[in-house]
Order: sequence, then C-alpha cells, then structure tokens
Amino acid sequence: MAIRGGLASLDAVSTRAAARAAGRLFLQPPPAPFSRNLAGEGERFELSTPGGRAISWRYGAGPAVYLLHGWGGRGHQLSGFVAPLVAAGRSVVVLDAPGHGEAAGGQSSVLAFAQALREAAAVFGPPAGVIAHSLGALCVIISIAEGLPIERAAFVAPGSSLEAASQRFQRTVGLRPKTMQVLKQQLESRFQKRWDYYDLPRLKLKVPLWVAHDSQDEEVPLSETHALLEHWDGARLEVTQGLGHYRVLRNAGVIAGAVKFLTP
Repeated sequence: MAIRGGLASLDAVSTRAAARAAGRLFLQPPPAPFSRNLAGEGERFELSTPGGRAISWRYGAGPAVYLLHGWGGRGHQLSGFVAPLVAAGRSVVVLDAPGHGEAAGGQSSVLAFAQALREAAAVFGPPAGVIAHSLGALCVIISIAEGLPIERAAFVAPGSSLEAASQRFQRTVGLRPKTMQVLKQQLESRFQKRWDYYDLPRLKLKVPLWVAHDSQDEEVPLSETHALLEHWDGARLEVTQGLGHYRVLRNAGVIAGAVKFLTP
C-alpha cells in the first residue's frame, strides 16, 4: 500500500518520473524464499554476463541439462531434479541468474536471464536439455528465438508472456495505463528491444517441449500455458492438482516426467 500510494503521489506530479520509479521496481527481484538444496554441494562457478554476475553449480558428467529458476527464485528450488538427471547420465548445471540467489544485490531482467543461460552454455557445453520454472521459461523461449541450440525443454508452471507479467505488476502497484505505457517505452529504450519482441506469435518454437502446470496455480494461471501451447506444435502438457506454483517443483511425478522426457 505504501508503494501504491507513493507512486500515485509521484504520478500526480510527473508521469515520466512515476514510470521511472516503477521501472526500477519492475527490474528489482524480490528476495528469494528459503529453498533447501537437495542436491548437495556441486562444483561452483561464477559467470560474468552483460546482465550481471551469475552463479552456477555443476553436478555429474555427460550432456548438459540446465536448471533455471523464475523471477524472485533461486536455483536450489529445482535441486530435486539433479540426482535423477545425473543417474540418467547427464551433467546438470544449476543457475542463479543475475540479481537472484547467491547473485543477488542488483537489478535483473528476462534478457539478463537469457544472457546467463547463453554464457553457461558457452562454458559447460550446448544444452541437451533445459528445465525452467515460472518466468525462467520466457528466458528459455528468448534463447531459442535467438539461436541457442537447445535439444529439449521442460517447463514447470511457465510464465511465457512478458505482457501478462507486466499486467500483474501493474495491478500490484496500481499504475495507470498511461504510466505503464511510458514505463514500457522507457524499458524499450534501455534494452533496445521492442515490447512485442517477446510476443509468442512472432516466434517459431519447434524444440520438443514438455510442460507441467498446476490447475490451482495462483501465481501464473494455467490459461497462460494453454496460450503458449497454441504456438508450440507437439508440446506435451501434464496438469497437476493442488500443488500450486512452488510445490509442483518438488513433486515426484513431475520430476520423473521431466527427467524421462529429457533423457529419451
């Protein structure tokens, strides 16, 4: 409520100033919730990317599978996937994207996520697979569109629409439509990307994809995944019940389904 009130007061004086303030909030990840690391200690690396410092941990040997968290998340949230993937003959690279987890302390963006994934792939090898949670899925989609050779992808509770994410942000902080439009224009100028650069209909998505999404997800609605699948031929969807947005990452059936799909 304090943020909403402060932005409304600023907006009454200057729409551009309110948009700049809201833009800083839009790019500031919230603190990640505590997540127990189920994978144990891996080989730790720091990655320097255009979007900031990223942290990675590598486990096992074999073709590389990358684990990417969502906005405000951290790599440990996906640590339950590590042991089954290693047992299936894969090396696993767990990422903390810029501004998140052990790389926290600054701003971030979906482009920063994608840059971290590309840098990790340059260090550890081309992705035989990627598992992405929430808005991490959009970062994988951007990476695919920009030519990163990902063999297979598994999304869990995917946030695949920047527009949908921005609408949720707008409702949360109470921005007027005009102010939100100015914020978008400011971010377009900063990142040199049009807002519709991220739109699914303009992307050609042909990488084999498996998706798990809970019907009671209150963070990213299942309808967003249905919209994604309209533009992704051949994608498989598994709908879970009663797991929400986060517990789905620890579900044994979801973990087994993703691992089986990524290790044919």
